Amino acid sequence: MSKDSLHKQEFLKKIYKSYATLYISITNRCNIKCRHCSDIEMDLPDAKQADVIEWIKQIANSKSIKRVSFLGGEPFLCFNELINYIKFANSLGLLTTIVTNGYWAQTEEKVDSILRELAGLDSMIVSSDKYHLEFVDKKIVDNLINGCIKNNIDASINITAANKNEGEEIKSLYMNSYSKSVFINISPMFFYGAAKNLEIEKFNYFYQPQLLKDYCEIRSHTIDCEGKIYACCAAVLGNLTNFLYLGDLAVESYETIIERRDKSLLFHFYDNYGPSGLAKIISESPFKDNFCEMSFSHGCELCRWVLNNKNMSNYVLQELEKIEN
Repeated sequence: MSKDSLHKQEFLKKIYKSYATLYISITNRCNIKCRHCSDIEMDLPDAKQADVIEWIKQIANSKSIKRVSFLGGEPFLCFNELINYIKFANSLGLLTTIVTNGYWAQTEEKVDSILRELAGLDSMIVSSDKYHLEFVDKKIVDNLINGCIKNNIDASINITAANKNEGEEIKSLYMNSYSKSVFINISPMFFYGAAKNLEIEKFNYFYQPQLLKDYCEIRSHTIDCEGKIYACCAAVLGNLTNFLYLGDLAVESYETIIERRDKSLLFHFYDNYGPSGLAKIISESPFKDNFCEMSFSHGCELCRWVLNNKNMSNYVLQELEKIEN
């Protein structure tokens, strides 16, 4: 592994092992239909503005959250509300991020105008890859990125790829434009939603455990449009046993939910050992024979496979209790 790759891994590890960001999904609507979309099976109404304001207020009172990120669907479909959310979050001292496909950046003038209305925004993440580029041209993404740079807003590009070569190909497309001025991240594709129809590179972690990390985004929680909190974005996409479901803000406060989360053996384990630790437990369990035959697109899919299975998830909890005692 190169020095740059090691540096990136350590950087991401520091972020993921802290409560760096809380994601709020303000809409599941999107103006494009990407062939790899994981949200295609989700159908929720837009978040109510009064609810989101209340969630932001509770988040700001937390000692662990410093940044709130708004996403969808496509959050710019709720632009007027988005303006209010950014303004309110900033007034409470929170850093703010928006995750977008960038469709609205048709001209540099349009970008400047929109960013002025989003005064106080700290960073923008643009989802752009082989599949987004079928709908949103690179020139539009260039407008957005250049506008962010001009207005001193941190910009990054997130590439979701079905395999390593696909990801590197798109990354090189943007590296030629921005060099090192913009953070470019390649994310493995979820085998979920529309992506089930694509050929996705998979790995057998039983025989290649070194590919799994001892950290993940288990501390970067996600609030869906209805106020339900999940441990991570992957949990939102499939949580049959509720092991990665944290609570409902319509019923409990954010503080109460997080206090309960932090007392959980499962989350304490994940905070320290990540998917690598989970794989070790399963590789030494009665489910070993099934595990050794399975391949996964990445650690999140492994986690979902284990924890969405009642027998396996209960086994994991029993093992964690043994370790604790």
